[in-house]
Amino acid sequence: MKKLLLILGLMVPMLAAAATFGNRASKNRIGSFIADCRHYEGAEVVHLGTFATKVGKGVLKVASIDDPEAREMLKMIKGVKSLYVFNYEDCSKGIKEKVNKRLEKMLEGSEMLLEAKDGDDNMKIYGVVDEDGEKVSDFILHTPSECAVICILGSISTEAIAKIALDD
Repeated sequence: MKKLLLILGLMVPMLAAAATFGNRASKNRIGSFIADCRHYEGAEVVHLGTFATKVGKGVLKVASIDDPEAREMLKMIKGVKSLYVFNYEDCSKGIKEKVNKRLEKMLEGSEMLLEAKDGDDNMKIYGVVDEDGEKVSDFILHTPSECAVICILGSISTEAIAKIALDD
């Protein structure tokens, strides 16, 4: 998985310069989709809303006083508003297929930033890059083989992503 993060860190700044983004999955659609899916047996959802992310950033700010890596992480997540982590690995095969189909259909009009393959693992990353290429907003990372979806709503600095990925 570190390989995929390294690739992401290297590719996002290059994609930012070349990409123009049109349609995308709306924040409300993603939230509704995950809220619907959380009721499936075996599904696990973690949602950190605005308040929880502010508290987390505050804790990280205190922790980053003596830790340069934590300061870099704080720079990276400065614009993050909320976070969803959805794991459906323990769901039945039928539910997994249903979730994957619904998600693929919902993301159909969204612009894919990157698709990374590592053996059987396949990660698709969607997001919106601002005009100057300095920030990516509304990240959606989907790994169908691992039955995982991570949605980072808000914005993240491409420079910080690249720096953290290269440090690993």
